[in-house]
Amino acid sequence: EMLARYTRVCEKGLVGSVFSFRKPHASLEIGFNKLSFEPSNSHVVDAARYSSGLTKPLQAPQPLYDPNMAESHGVPVLTGGVCERTVFPRELTNMYLTKGTGFTAEERHKYRLDGLMPTNPETLEEQSARAIYHVRSFTKMLNKYIYMENLHSMNVKLFYKVLLDNVVELLPILYTPTVGEACQKFGSIFRNFAGLYVSVLERGSIAKVLDNWYETPEIIVVTDGGRILGLGDQGAGGMGIPIGKLHLYVAGGGFHPAKTLPITVDVGTDRESLLLDPLYLGLPNKRIKGKEHEQMMDEFMEAVSTKWPKCIIQFEDFQSEYAL
Repeated sequence: EMLARYTRVCEKGLVGSVFSFRKPHASLEIGFNKLSFEPSNSHVVDAARYSSGLTKPLQAPQPLYDPNMAESHGVPVLTGGVCERTVFPRELTNMYLTKGTGFTAEERHKYRLDGLMPTNPETLEEQSARAIYHVRSFTKMLNKYIYMENLHSMNVKLFYKVLLDNVVELLPILYTPTVGEACQKFGSIFRNFAGLYVSVLERGSIAKVLDNWYETPEIIVVTDGGRILGLGDQGAGGMGIPIGKLHLYVAGGGFHPAKTLPITVDVGTDRESLLLDPLYLGLPNKRIKGKEHEQMMDEFMEAVSTKWPKCIIQFEDFQSEYAL
């Protein structure tokens, strides 16, 4: 039946004819030990309050939007009469906006969420209790790590609530020692994107790659995966280190999560097991070295400092000869 419907749509020339994008709107308030997100009709986040008490404007992510396309209230979806509702509410799909089951009855009605989740609204504390229960149900540390990283990719507010309520328990899961195993198995446990990957293939156009990031970061943690902890060359799998470090900087340093950016500079890997691994996600070539490596990092630093001149840049786990 689905194939028949799709065929009819193709015959009518509707596939790909109209895609609709919701205009950005968000209001985020994030503090040292408090995260609260409230959707609004503003195109710019109202405030990001840090533990220091400073208030700074935060630019909301800007999705592609063509005013000539159909006006809508959500993420891009196929239209053309196949279904009546042409969007899925961003209040559920945006990792920085969603409250999960925490939307009140009034909010569910306002944002057309009625029926899209179980009926009983939960407090953040109740959601956090369920999440840490799931974490504790796993016996392997790596499975706990995978669960928490999945949660981060879906619901940032809840992720940091769980982390801040259980710091002592979760730090060894989200960073050392578990993050080392996560880097070694990065290709096999990969679930969702996080951060930027700048590879040798982008030499000469690194600045354009940076343009694809939707926010102006206040802090970047960057690695080339050359010397991850005591594990040596992990190639693109070294991304686990910048991701984990920035979790700590948000939870313990008060950085806004949307203003952090993990980056892997993928210069290849010399680890033969990774080059032969069909699940390896990095560039399957030997590492560039010497002058080539230096020139690529020079281009990277010039591009970052030009685009985001006030951003902190931390180098992490480079091989000793390339450490800066």
